[in-house]
Amino acid sequence: MKKEPLQYSIRQKVLAQHKITYGFILTLTMVWCFLFVVTPILCDSNVTGKKAGALIWLFFGATCHQMAERSFHLFGHPFAVCARCTGIYFGFLLGTILYPFLKKWENHALPSWKWLFWAALPAGLEFILSKIGLLHVGLIPRSISGIIIGGTVAFFIIPALFDLIKTPNKKARY
Repeated sequence: MKKEPLQYSIRQKVLAQHKITYGFILTLTMVWCFLFVVTPILCDSNVTGKKAGALIWLFFGATCHQMAERSFHLFGHPFAVCARCTGIYFGFLLGTILYPFLKKWENHALPSWKWLFWAALPAGLEFILSKIGLLHVGLIPRSISGIIIGGTVAFFIIPALFDLIKTPNKKARY
């Protein structure tokens, strides 16, 4: 009889860890997206705002080429990332928001790796066709291909983090 309450409490603890981890991922992703969108607003403001915008711009420069002609603009200033990166990051945010509605908290099995291939295919084809001159790709198709990749990647990252953060000490007393 005592095993059922024990199992229940372990399950509840794991679910609580998953929800805390999910909340952290969601918050971090929202802040990440906010930062690159707010950069043009900061660059269009006072000296302090321009300095903050420049720091954010430098930060995102480590992950993106930041070509102005391939970026969305706000107030005449480009986002701190290109259209594809914008799509990837917002796609990841969308995937993170949808995650608890599409998967159970207890299920931290990774999807088939085929999903990553199919998600990356539109961006790969668009990249190759534009490089050989058969296709001129605008901001919207770049961002859409990014949304597909980012949304798919969320379903790999979140369960991997759940699995990483689950209670590692199997000998712990509950």
